[in-house]
Amino acid sequence: MMEAWADGHVIASLQAQRELDMAKGILMGLRRCSPAVALRELLGAAKRHRLGVNGIATALVHLAYVRDQSAGVTAEPAHSAAYLEWGDLLDDGDRSAHDAPGNTDPQHDQRAQRRAAVRRRPSSDSSAG
Repeated sequence: MMEAWADGHVIASLQAQRELDMAKGILMGLRRCSPAVALRELLGAAKRHRLGVNGIATALVHLAYVRDQSAGVTAEPAHSAAYLEWGDLLDDGDRSAHDAPGNTDPQHDQRAQRRAAVRRRPSSDSSAG
């Protein structure tokens, strides 16, 4: 019984490390920064939003992978935080292809409106002082 628990714990730990490494890789690619700088950004975002670093790292990986920008509006706090922190950065790749003169992207406007809605939501943490 103890072995099963230990095996599950090791697997969960390895999965968390894998997602943290993937999130760092995403930030390194987007920001063109070192692994240490990417980790500091993840830690800073986790601290700002009062979340665990693994939770926000997993949310960033999910956001980058599925490219579902609506995740920040209705999802759990980690997804909302990742969306607020890096939604614009992830959109930059999409936006650059659509920002040419005469080329419009209606989804860009929808994503901007959703980001604004998330930013307007009152934070439950803002009352702490």
